[in-house]
Amino acid sequence: MPESTHLSELTLTIDGTEDADEEMLDQLTCRLERELLDLEIEKIKRVTDGEAPEGTMSGTDAVTVNQLLLVTLPTVLPALIVMLHGWLMRNQGESRRVMVKTKDGLEVSFTPDKKYSEEELLKLVKKLSTK
Repeated sequence: MPESTHLSELTLTIDGTEDADEEMLDQLTCRLERELLDLEIEKIKRVTDGEAPEGTMSGTDAVTVNQLLLVTLPTVLPALIVMLHGWLMRNQGESRRVMVKTKDGLEVSFTPDKKYSEEELLKLVKKLSTK
């Protein structure tokens, strides 16, 4: 598959403020997930962490409340980065950062106070879209 058409797999982790509990992180993750639906992302799903704890519905996996798995074309990455920064700005009282991790282990942190130049944005897109 040519490089321009391969899919990038990214894991987003939302870090809340110090007083954020599991319910607040779940709400933040739901809000981010809804906004991501506006982008042309191939797949968005909650990250699971193995089997659900005993006493919960059988046959289901435990969901990590603050993580999303995205599968997308590299051409969507610039819009994703801009969207993440805007989302953080709108939720800065509740969220401190969004960590983006590639399948290969590259990690990039987005915080409300960090604004990327066009050159930095292009470098980030290139890093995030390489196999």
